[in-house]
Amino acid sequence: MKENKQKIEIRIDKYNLDEECSLQPLRFADIALEYEEACKERDNLKLKLEELKAKKDLLIRSKPESFGVTKVTEAVIQSVINADSEVLALEKKYLESKYEANRLGAYREAFQQRKSMIKELGELWIADYYGAPEVKKEVENKKLLNKRIKGMRNKDKVRDKLKEED
Repeated sequence: MKENKQKIEIRIDKYNLDEECSLQPLRFADIALEYEEACKERDNLKLKLEELKAKKDLLIRSKPESFGVTKVTEAVIQSVINADSEVLALEKKYLESKYEANRLGAYREAFQQRKSMIKELGELWIADYYGAPEVKKEVENKKLLNKRIKGMRNKDKVRDKLKEED
């Protein structure tokens, strides 16, 4: 799954929640499987890197002169291994695969949150959050108007009582 497609699939169409609910497990499964594959690749590259470093270590120890090493110490061996072009290339591949696994892990978490958000949006829909706001506003305006009229009637009654008492 490409990054742009993943970003698009995280989005939720709040006006099409039934389809979002039905597609969520499939989308989550896709990203979860991609994440697992990326982790597998990352772990395999890590093992290959460790194996390559171990082979280079043995080779340097057995033939130090062919690597330009005059005195064999742990620090010198590690320096030679870390400067080796094969090791550097494999380390670069490992770091790229580690980044990809982390990126897919973040998307997997986002898809878990997406599930919760679909549920929240469903609850908002049930509560008529997406109902026609004009109707709600009109009802609120009528309630406010009725309250004001009632208040004015009460003021008129109080004024009439005061006039009667005079």
